[in-house]
Amino acid sequence: EAVREGRERKVSACEACNHTVADVLFILRTSKLGALPGATLRAKRRLDVEEALETVCVDAFNRHEGDATEGPAKRIGALCGEMMDAHGEEVVERVLASVG
Repeated sequence: EAVREGRERKVSACEACNHTVADVLFILRTSKLGALPGATLRAKRRLDVEEALETVCVDAFNRHEGDATEGPAKRIGALCGEMMDAHGEEVVERVLASVG
């Protein structure tokens, strides 16, 4: 979708959630946990996964168009924070359940 000069593209909550999930998977894949077989990762303490995901929302500003003050990165970062605050436990559980 083209962005007109002076207007930032609106990011829906659904889009922000999809970006956050992709970011979570990227973080796990590129962390020390990404090299572990699924069974080993599931056996790891959930604190290891929580620690890996600790910066997912803050780092959204670096992974998406814009920055912390404007553009889609600002909205993705904000909605990511809301999602992780409200559903962080479920995100970690789903991550652990999905590795195989």
